[in-house]
Amino acid sequence: MNRDMTEIIRNQKPICLRPTDKARTACETMHQKRIGAILVTSDTGALIGILTGRDVVRCIAEGLDLAQVRLRDVMTPDPATMPPGSKAIEALRLMHDGGFRHIPIVE
Repeated sequence: MNRDMTEIIRNQKPICLRPTDKARTACETMHQKRIGAILVTSDTGALIGILTGRDVVRCIAEGLDLAQVRLRDVMTPDPATMPPGSKAIEALRLMHDGGFRHIPIVE
């Protein structure tokens, strides 16, 4: 639990899509890559949102057409983030307190 997040995520490459991409594309990517979230980034690469499995369930429950709706309309905007030097226990605490399962590590 005292490990740095940099050590834990060193071999992981986040999957990023643009806010204009369709939610279905994100769902297909999540399924193919066996991941639970997609980072949504601007043209400059800045993190602007995250789409998680919970967001997808909400979309389906609301009857949205995932083939038509864009990520910018269904993503969680401005997600909480942590810097790379953070400790794993800090990430767990933040996720527990915030009630979410994914925390982007951003420099």
